[in-house]
Amino acid sequence: GRFIANASHELRTPLHSIIGFSEILLQKTFGDLNEKQQRYTNTIYTSGKHLIHLVNNILDLAKIEAGKMELSHRTFPLKTTIDEVLMVLKPLAGKKVIEPKIEMSSEVDSFTADKIKFKQILYNLLSNAIKFTPEGGTVGVNIEKVKGNKEILPWALESQRLLKVSVWDTGVGIRPEDREKIFEEFEQLDPSKSTEGTGLGLSLTKKLVELHGGQIEVGGTYGQGAIFNVYLPFVVHEKQTSMPKPILPPIAETRLKEECPLVLVVEDDIPTVEILTIHLTQAGYRIAHAYDGEEAILKAKELKPFVITLDIMLPKKDGWEVLQSLKANPDTRDIPVIIHSIIENKELAFALGATDYMVKPVDKSILLEKLTELSLLTKKARYPINILVVTNDNTIRNNLYNILQNEGFVMQSASDTEVAFNLALTTKPNLMIVDLNIPEGGFKIINDYRENPALRDIPIFAITSTNLSPDERLEVVGQIEMVLCKDAIISKEIVNHLRNIEVLYPKKAGLIDELTGVFNYRYFQIRLAQEIRRSTRYNLPLVLLILDVDQFGHYVNKKGEHYGNLILKKIAEIIRKNIRGSDVLVRHGIDSFAIILTNTFLSSGLILAKRFVSMIHDYPFLYEDVQPKGKITISMGASEFKEHSPEELIHSVELALSSAITKGRNRVEVFPE
Repeated sequence: GRFIANASHELRTPLHSIIGFSEILLQKTFGDLNEKQQRYTNTIYTSGKHLIHLVNNILDLAKIEAGKMELSHRTFPLKTTIDEVLMVLKPLAGKKVIEPKIEMSSEVDSFTADKIKFKQILYNLLSNAIKFTPEGGTVGVNIEKVKGNKEILPWALESQRLLKVSVWDTGVGIRPEDREKIFEEFEQLDPSKSTEGTGLGLSLTKKLVELHGGQIEVGGTYGQGAIFNVYLPFVVHEKQTSMPKPILPPIAETRLKEECPLVLVVEDDIPTVEILTIHLTQAGYRIAHAYDGEEAILKAKELKPFVITLDIMLPKKDGWEVLQSLKANPDTRDIPVIIHSIIENKELAFALGATDYMVKPVDKSILLEKLTELSLLTKKARYPINILVVTNDNTIRNNLYNILQNEGFVMQSASDTEVAFNLALTTKPNLMIVDLNIPEGGFKIINDYRENPALRDIPIFAITSTNLSPDERLEVVGQIEMVLCKDAIISKEIVNHLRNIEVLYPKKAGLIDELTGVFNYRYFQIRLAQEIRRSTRYNLPLVLLILDVDQFGHYVNKKGEHYGNLILKKIAEIIRKNIRGSDVLVRHGIDSFAIILTNTFLSSGLILAKRFVSMIHDYPFLYEDVQPKGKITISMGASEFKEHSPEELIHSVELALSSAITKGRNRVEVFPE
């Protein structure tokens, strides 16, 4: 999966050039095209767009698995949106003489979700239906509002209304035994068929549905057709939740040449440089170029540009180093930097001080929109921390508002569970503060959010006016970051807790091991408790592995702490590259790591563990000859979850690890033996 994602990134650079230059030709920037040239250029452009769509599917899957996919909720008309999707699919349907049928309940006319992702869900399902329906067959979409219940959506609130989108066809249908398989990546039930596709559509669709807090199911009768039912929660997109737009001065109609803002384009790919230069000069900007990281830093100091567009993959110094240098220098720290790259890492970019982020290939309108915004604002605000407060206590709400607003946080509030749920889904806050004493029950809210795949990773602070009983503490262990007494809100101690999150934004405060970059033991405790609850609720397999670097103390005594740290970082890197996005790697101790393998049976977990032991043994670590066996090796313990508590599961794995060390190290042992 990692190889495919990396290869997809590499494909984006030439695709960027193909799409960019063909778009420039279609816009007749350099003169008119004759009819054939227009047709051929348009074919190049649309084919490039199609290929970038396939590449983006692969990268979307990688982002979702890494927990980095963001949603942008907005309210949109359903009928218009469906028509937009059908317009794109018209050529495909027309070839088979299929006219999709649309039925919409009068109860629904609009919906709030990420519109682009919603269209992607609909497009994937409809294109599949058309592909697998014979010529002259029928394909349809039914849309209605239904009442939520635990059978349809296990994490739905009792009062929750759901949008049900059913996409059906009269094609070949799906065998019952294949209905789970079709949602797996790169899975095509009959690869011999002449239908196009990568086997990613349904896998991505399922993940996008779950990201919205919804669920997808498949039915129908084999030989008669298939039906896919998508359930998505209705949410209210509160107007007050959106960031207020600044009042902007009017743009001057004319501008002298020397007054045109200077943009420093930092890019080593010549076709990309040309495309950016054409777009920006047409829009009235002056351009300067830098082709490597060192030249970028020198020109930024010398020219003091209005804005810098910065690629990440640069010679001499990469974009991250350039960004750090620019923000560390008083002469350049206030120059806005827009990252423009095939590499997607908004979190790191904003943490290092970037003003904005664009993923290649460049969209001309978006680029110019961002530059116009910067032209009108003297300085862009820092990336804000968005906090959702759930309480019906006006005193708490007002105290928190005064504290948080003064410190630069963005605060939203809700006084009941339904409004809170809507806000959480539409705005995806960086943190929630939940009053445990609200009438609906703060404990229930926390449990509901931890069951919802779209919300379960949001950190939660709990506030209470009373001391929690032992049973209550057990109920929230592993589900919240901390419990705050209401009295603590009066002081600004809470800000210190929140600032910890901001420092590492967007990762949860204090959950990253600084040396290795993987999650730390505190995160391990939280996540293991969550995964055990999930495995118990849905009867899913779960395996825990713990590895220990053999005789690590001996190596450090011989070569010192610096080289010891290099060993730990390399081991973390090797493991991280060889686990799935859904698995969890944490630093468990000074020289040990733990791996949570979700939805994995012990037999599969053991295969992976043995592979790790072999990979570490075979890797040529620096100065490994100082070890007693002449090699850096690891010992591993493994255990499968069998109605353990988190502590019992950890203890069983540690017993297995101890057995592996006793038996001579460089091996895997299982509990029970």
